[in-house]
Amino acid sequence: MSEQQVAMEQAGPAISPYLADGNDGDGRGRTTIWLVPTRLVPAVWDDVAPILKPAVELAAGRHSLETTFDQLRSGHMQLFVAVQDDAAKAAAVTQVLEYPNANWLVVLFCAGKGLPEWGRDGIEAIEDWARRCGCSGVEIVGRAGWAMALGYEKSASIIQKVLS
Repeated sequence: MSEQQVAMEQAGPAISPYLADGNDGDGRGRTTIWLVPTRLVPAVWDDVAPILKPAVELAAGRHSLETTFDQLRSGHMQLFVAVQDDAAKAAAVTQVLEYPNANWLVVLFCAGKGLPEWGRDGIEAIEDWARRCGCSGVEIVGRAGWAMALGYEKSASIIQKVLS
């Protein structure tokens, strides 16, 4: 068992839901951020796959919905879901990366609607999970706007060329 898997096992198979203050008086319910236990990923996948699809497609072949689902079911990736009024509103996929000097939690994909309602609480839930897994930090693979929206520092850019 890798150090990552041991840390994740010690952190627990699931955490309590994180309540996001998404009720802004518009009649909609509160948004709850869930870390989906590995064993329950298949039960929610049909609801979150369409939400994640646009973000996964930006991976230029590194990932697919199928490989992401397989990695989530095996516990190598984690699934966070923002739920409002009993419906998935947004989803994020994370993975612990073991760098030579430290482990970091990477947000590989994040997609959905209503970022102002759940974004800050969602990233706090992800950061809490990272701490529980013994990670030194969180990095996000995403467009530049994510840094400003979540209060993160843009430290680098990923440039790519798909080879044919």
